[in-house]
Amino acid sequence: MPTPPAAGGSPRPTEPILLGMYRNIYATRQFELKCIELYRQGLIRGYLHPYIGQEAVAAGACAALNAADYIVSTHRGHGHCISKGADLKLMMAEIMGKATGYCHGHGGSMHISDKRVNNLGANGIVGAGIPIATGAGMGIRVRGTDQVVVVFFSDGASNNGVFAESLNLAGIYGLPVIYHGCGNVKRIFEDYIEVGVDAYNPLEAKAGLDVVELRRQYGHRIGFCGNMDAMTWATGDHDLIKHEALTKLNAAKGGGFIFQSDHSVPSNVSGPDYEYVVNLIREWGVYPLRLEEYDLPDLG
Repeated sequence: MPTPPAAGGSPRPTEPILLGMYRNIYATRQFELKCIELYRQGLIRGYLHPYIGQEAVAAGACAALNAADYIVSTHRGHGHCISKGADLKLMMAEIMGKATGYCHGHGGSMHISDKRVNNLGANGIVGAGIPIATGAGMGIRVRGTDQVVVVFFSDGASNNGVFAESLNLAGIYGLPVIYHGCGNVKRIFEDYIEVGVDAYNPLEAKAGLDVVELRRQYGHRIGFCGNMDAMTWATGDHDLIKHEALTKLNAAKGGGFIFQSDHSVPSNVSGPDYEYVVNLIREWGVYPLRLEEYDLPDLG
């Protein structure tokens, strides 16, 4: 029996995929906690940018990739490395500056790469991974292989000139690159659409983005992911959570929207409250959408 579609129209992940994502989330959290402990003991030198609170972003993105696909990371990239299949011992050795690390101890926390799993590396320069990913996408296009590249970045990186240049190049040549950003980029959505970006992930509610208003403004010219304010989940107020979730689920009418939190789920979101959100969307996020008092007719 086929897996029923989720609100975004895609099949729901199978149990093995979900378990793999959970293991990556858990491994990343425990790895980062140990890194923080070692850093405070003076055993890790230089900069350390933990990925705590963002584990699910990397786990979800990498779960959608094949082994042959590429990722390009950021200065806060431990979670990306782990979810793409990195060896934790080699990672820790590198972070601690040991010769047995991925880069023989020369790179440290911000420059871990692993060609074995097509992780093209983290980068200490904001936005510098974007042109690297674009170049990798060009390589895929030239070779004619069935691969994609995911590059992670934040809204701060969109101020870097290579961001627009890379989008233009990717749009002109149809490069198989997924630009995985976050923050308030409302001013440049039209630019995204013009160069052929298919979807934006994740929509950060705390940055002032509202998927309902964006759907009204841009229709289905671009897809959206996220926008559920994780801080609302932390209130534990199920009525408030339901109101926000089902109202924003209107953006899934006609497809083109994937439900998820707007950013990292904080540690003050309890297990029962998180489970409530999951069960809420499993119940209501099935096509045809019937949102009852939360229905917005103008988005029909």
